[in-house]
Amino acid sequence: SNSHNVKTFYKGIDVSNFQNSPIRTDLSKQIQLNPDKRYILFVGRLVHDKGIYELTEAFNVIARRYSDIDLIMIGEEIEKEKLVATFRDYGILNRVIFKGIIQYSEVAKYMKVSELLVLPTWAEGLPNVVMEAMAVGLPVVATDVGGIPEVLENEVTGLSVPAKNAEKLTEAIIRMIEDKTLRENCIKSAKKLIHEKFDVKKNVHQLYNLLQEVKDSYSLTRPK
Repeated sequence: SNSHNVKTFYKGIDVSNFQNSPIRTDLSKQIQLNPDKRYILFVGRLVHDKGIYELTEAFNVIARRYSDIDLIMIGEEIEKEKLVATFRDYGILNRVIFKGIIQYSEVAKYMKVSELLVLPTWAEGLPNVVMEAMAVGLPVVATDVGGIPEVLENEVTGLSVPAKNAEKLTEAIIRMIEDKTLRENCIKSAKKLIHEKFDVKKNVHQLYNLLQEVKDSYSLTRPK
């Protein structure tokens, strides 16, 4: 029955054009986001060795280049004060949303409405957050450390960058935003990889059920 569940999950979510869909708009409003904005998502503890300061440098460039792209940071806010000060110095604090620690089902919603997941960590095992993003069709830019290369093959299932390198991180984020073909190919290959190689975690089934509920309640409430 397990393999059957996985198949159901993959057939169940259509990400072909989720970014412009009414469901995305609906989800965005549910979590108080602006459906007209695009979001870069970071999920992890807000500590320096997760690469958060490389991310602030990268986002400083991105925020100036794209007026419609904001940054969402989800996770335990250990170094929040220093982060806030850094964003304030750059003049882009108003472009950053801090969510702190939130429930998994909420994280799932942010994943579904975001443009890409960025994980610039210096050291890592095999992060669930990367596999979860891949499973729901969220493109990933991450560092090539620890177990990450097991799932993230550069230019195939995502974009891989060296750790502690804000410049390369910035380039990769811009590329994933700009290059639609790369983006779509990475989404497709990443979903296929998770489907074939990894036992899709229980929380991914929960995520699927949650998104089905959102979809069902949306189609029920939508005027005919």
